[in-house]
Amino acid sequence: MRLLRKRDDTGSLPMAMLLTVIGIGLSGLLAATLDAQLTAARSTAQRADAMDAAQSGIESALGRIRTAKDATGAGVYTKLPCGPFTGRISGGTAQTYTVQIYYLAAQPPAGDTTWAQNNKLSCTGTYLTAGKPLYVLLSSTGTVVSGVRGRTINATYTLYTKSRENVAGGLIKLYGVSNPELCMAAPSGAPPAGAALTMQVCDAASPAQRFAYDSNLNVALAATRSDGSTGMCLDALAHNDPVLFQPCQPAATPAYRSETLRSSLDTPTRAPPSTTTAPAATSTATASTSSPPTSLASDP
Repeated sequence: MRLLRKRDDTGSLPMAMLLTVIGIGLSGLLAATLDAQLTAARSTAQRADAMDAAQSGIESALGRIRTAKDATGAGVYTKLPCGPFTGRISGGTAQTYTVQIYYLAAQPPAGDTTWAQNNKLSCTGTYLTAGKPLYVLLSSTGTVVSGVRGRTINATYTLYTKSRENVAGGLIKLYGVSNPELCMAAPSGAPPAGAALTMQVCDAASPAQRFAYDSNLNVALAATRSDGSTGMCLDALAHNDPVLFQPCQPAATPAYRSETLRSSLDTPTRAPPSTTTAPAATSTATASTSSPPTSLASDP
């Protein structure tokens, strides 16, 4: 009869210790991974909350600007608030915003607060005391955690006046194919009365080539309305006369504007292109029913 040998526990303790060490190591690694993921998720949520806070700051500042009016609803420059404004989204959250306001007489480069700081109208008290701004650049920073850098939104707001429509303007190109492309142009961004309209090589950045077609059926040079005035419009006295710049007239008193030019700009059809080749040099535009209608296309 064979006797069974009693087994011992030789080697069990080192194995147990090894497994314990491996388990602890894996737990630590898992904890570090989870912590990194939680931190990333928390940061993403905070960035989104900060953006929401900054957007709320923009809306709050616009609400204050839009209340700058009298009893008739007309805007009042001296009621425009200076800022800056700081606020909290709600009592149950740590989201806050700070909004800087820059009042400008010219359109600023998109989001360029340095340019706005150097060209802003003075506004140091509660309300604007001098100047007539045409644009407002708003810079709003939203934060979620105190001491942590937030996120900033910059926005440009165009002020509307009764004498100045909110139209950016665009290029009016010569009908047909030309190389280089030719566009209607003024001698400068502020042409005097009686200055002739010319055709120049298209330049989207030139204020002398940006025109607006307003509700009064005027074709106005957009840059001449930057000061809030009615601006300079295109006029022609008679058939084949040069097209000149004259102060814009209301629709009820169409002085200086010939019906030839008006009908040419309003017609929806196109006449065949002229066989005459447009010279590359400057040429003076004339009002003529035999010319193809002008294409009013804003530069993209």
